[in-house]
Formats: sequence, structure tokens, C-alpha cells
Amino acid sequence: MALSENVRRVVTTVDKGDKAVVLFDAATPHKKVRAVAQTVSRLIWVTDQTPADLSGAADRAAVDIGIMPPAGGSAFRIVDFPPETPEMRNLDPAIYWSNKGPITPGSIAAPSRAVSRSY
Repeated sequence: MALSENVRRVVTTVDKGDKAVVLFDAATPHKKVRAVAQTVSRLIWVTDQTPADLSGAADRAAVDIGIMPPAGGSAFRIVDFPPETPEMRNLDPAIYWSNKGPITPGSIAAPSRAVSRSY
């Protein structure tokens, strides 16, 4: 089942009196549509340290990151994957990856076309 068009996020912060207060309560504006992979991802928040600094009014998801979170930090995202299709069930990963070379960080990309085989 696909996600709704808008995913609501409620983000809190810590005010000057050390009280938790709502910073954002709305649909997340940080949405990426990857047509080739038929996925939709929504970035909810990103931190660049652990433990995370929870103070301030900045939107911590208003950054452009790849799949990995920043070093020492974290990323929370919701990804909507397409439903399984017969083509996806017949996709042979060995054939696909044999055409791509070794897997290294940042080298994984969506296939430009599906490769399938019959049994």
C-alpha cells in the first residue's frame, strides 16, 4: 500500500527554559521522487552528532545528504517502495550486478532497465 501524498511530521525542540515545544507540525517538505527506481523518500530529520543537539529553530532535515547520514550523526527517512511486480520477482541480481562492477559506497544506483530471465 502506498503512502499518502503528504506525510505529517511533528518536530520538537527545547526552548530556553528547557521545555519541549513543537517546532513543526505539518507535511514534510523534504521529499525526493526517484522515477527510475519508482521510490519516494521523505527526510524527517538529520543529526550531525551523537548525542544530538535538540535546541534551536533550524529545520534539521533541510539538508541535502545521500543515503548515509553525516559521520557521527543519524538520518530518519520514510521510503515508499513500489509494489512487487512479476518483473521484479524475475530480476536476477547476479546478472544485474555483473554489469555494474564492484559495489563501493555511493556506487549503488537504480537499474536503467529491468533484466529478467525465465525458468
